[in-house]
Amino acid sequence: MKLVFSDLIKIEKGNIINNWGVDAIVNSAPKTLLGGGGIDGQIFKAAGLGMNQECLLYSGCDIGDCRITNGYTT
Repeated sequence: MKLVFSDLIKIEKGNIINNWGVDAIVNSAPKTLLGGGGIDGQIFKAAGLGMNQECLLYSGCDIGDCRITNGYTT
């Protein structure tokens, strides 16, 4: 499924761990930002140690707030 809202934003359904060449992934993570299960766990696994180390610099994230990290690949 692909929904295109403009030349800047599109939504695709599929495996987000594959290299899609996207600029961002929006992820619902646990408040600790230290990886969880399901999709969040798979993102952390694919991102490798760098993502975990960066998220340790934050003191979590309250519901409704967001954090922006660098992009990582293993």
